Amino acid sequence: NRSSDLKDFDEEILKGREAQVYHILKTGPLGINIEGGIDRGSQIIISSLDPEGIIAQQSAILPGMQILKLNDHSLVGARHDEAAAILQRIEAANDEDEIDVTIATPGPG
Repeated sequence: NRSSDLKDFDEEILKGREAQVYHILKTGPLGINIEGGIDRGSQIIISSLDPEGIIAQQSAILPGMQILKLNDHSLVGARHDEAAAILQRIEAANDEDEIDVTIATPGPG
């Protein structure tokens, strides 16, 4: 089901992919590592997942996928250090019991 906030992501960003929002209960560490960033010539991509982390429990989220948004923070066009800081803040926040992760899912073929 598409959320109204997905209108922020047009075809130029998605390039034939779909934006999917995952609502994840924050029951432990996120366990996500990222690579890329606009300062490194690419978008923010999941480089690896810790199998013990809560993101890895979502079998549809895989390394190589682009992260479009974490909660209300768009990562489209973000520098690597900006994205890492957002991840760290979400990881450290004790007042959030769930996080929203918006991923660009792979397009056809």
